[in-house]
Amino acid sequence: MTIRWEREDSLQEYADRIFYDQIVSRRREQEALLDREHWHRVRGLLERLPEPAACKASVSYDDCLQIAEENRISDEDRALLYEVLEAMLPWRKGPFTLAGEEVDAEWRSDIKWNRIVSALDQTAGKRILDIGCNNGYYMLKLAASNPRLVVGIDPSERCWYQFELLQRFVQDKRLVYELLGVDDVSLFPKLFDVVLCMGVIYHHRNPLQMLKTIQDCMIPGGQLLLESLVVPEEGSYALCPPDRYAKMRNVYFIPTTDCMRVWLERSGYADVALVSYEEVTEEEQRSTRLAPYWSLKDYLDPEDPTRTIEGYAAPYRAAFSARKRR
Repeated sequence: MTIRWEREDSLQEYADRIFYDQIVSRRREQEALLDREHWHRVRGLLERLPEPAACKASVSYDDCLQIAEENRISDEDRALLYEVLEAMLPWRKGPFTLAGEEVDAEWRSDIKWNRIVSALDQTAGKRILDIGCNNGYYMLKLAASNPRLVVGIDPSERCWYQFELLQRFVQDKRLVYELLGVDDVSLFPKLFDVVLCMGVIYHHRNPLQMLKTIQDCMIPGGQLLLESLVVPEEGSYALCPPDRYAKMRNVYFIPTTDCMRVWLERSGYADVALVSYEEVTEEEQRSTRLAPYWSLKDYLDPEDPTRTIEGYAAPYRAAFSARKRR
């Protein structure tokens, strides 16, 4: 069964400076998860798509990533592709078009990208890590600037399959997806020039320890671009919901922007700067055909949309740039 497109292992080049054998061992363990009965329908559909050699196509790196022209595959295979897309829903990050099929995801990730891209270091020839990469939308956006390597980590099997579907057409060997989490970044000691960590920190039980751990994989002077939910208030404090925030279970700490700055500085980062601060709106997050579940409007109080359904301040998001000290 051909699920992945055939390519060399781009991490092997760094085998003498990372914990390569451990990474390969983890991949073997994860194959059993990816072959669970839950994924058999997805795997079967992928097997019926044209072979990777017949799929490789160009990419247009616009806000809506255009991957492969509409005429790249037959009408019959396009119908199959749509079935694959539906089998993999929900699609959380986008937008894409894939061989003419629109992938309108829950999040307009291009809006967030356009807020932060001007704050990114020059990335040509650099090694970049995307923590919580989801299906690889930001990895593909980064590919446009000709990096040397982009590694995305995310423990989601669904996101892995979504990324592999996109890579079946893109076939960019510089883009590597590993089924790892933020606590695994120490497997890549001092490898990355730039680290993106977007929408992750409020899901971590110990945010300061997370920020310190991220430094393990960064070169001295390397840049961290960190994005998070924030509380739209002044003062250095964090909301710690006893149960849920905006119907999300696994939210532990949501800081104010002042608090996030303190977290970064106390974790040892330098040159901390606020890059963006925006209210989340339905332009950016909403239910779609390929993400047909609850979304932002369902998380807010219908009588007062400035509050969540639980009564907390409605979500804002902020991004920060910071550097590992030299």
